[in-house]
Amino acid sequence: CRFEHAERILSTRISLLRSIRRAEQVDQIGEFASPLYVQATKAERTCLLKLSATARAAGKLQASVNAVGLAHKLADGHANTDDVKEEFAHVLWDQGEHTSAISLLRSVNLTKNRRAIVFAQIGRAHV
Repeated sequence: CRFEHAERILSTRISLLRSIRRAEQVDQIGEFASPLYVQATKAERTCLLKLSATARAAGKLQASVNAVGLAHKLADGHANTDDVKEEFAHVLWDQGEHTSAISLLRSVNLTKNRRAIVFAQIGRAHV
């Protein structure tokens, strides 16, 4: 029940942010995105990553994969995707793809402390 509530709230936020982005795209000139468009995109990506983590915690791995995939599409080469890669590594780990998860995490630009924390979180998830 907790996941369903969180999913509804996050989905509502994502829909509102998507509407803001669409409205801003209409007024966009060329390749120059407005500051509001950029901020709405970042916020939507953050909501999608939170949705993925929440779904993972509830054992809803397909919902997690879908959310992290949409977050990755939002980045579309224009933004740092380390947060998306980190979440996707968690999803891969939970799916039993441990080698792929570790490989992906090694490609993420993390500080030594953050890298240790992430590897500990992944390892703790299945102890």
